[in-house]
Amino acid sequence: MNEIKLMVEKNTKRLILDMDQMLQLRRILYDLIIFRTSESISVGNTCLARIAKDKAKQLDVIHADQDFVFQLGFKGMLGTNMVTPRGLCTKMMFQLVRVCGIVTKVSEVCSRLEQSVHFCEATDKGHVYT
Repeated sequence: MNEIKLMVEKNTKRLILDMDQMLQLRRILYDLIIFRTSESISVGNTCLARIAKDKAKQLDVIHADQDFVFQLGFKGMLGTNMVTPRGLCTKMMFQLVRVCGIVTKVSEVCSRLEQSVHFCEATDKGHVYT
């Protein structure tokens, strides 16, 4: 709860959970986050937003009335779900995975303008360039 209080006071949007501590303290929650990631993160984000909003009202913070989008972040070891890019496989789909590797090649994507629309309010006319 102290982390959520600090998060509200500093007006940050992300709470980082340490997976190493979670593994030691709450093994069931750790397994739920690893193996049923999408459901657990969406429920966690909803609960975090509710708790943070209540905490903001308790602390009388100025931004307490706004709608916030809070998100959970994760750090620490993920056990067998910590892999290299070659180690990724289909059994890891929809699970929380940490991919460790070295970037050896980067390319720049050049976007191309497909269509340009120009409109003049004074003459009420427009033109489309393709």
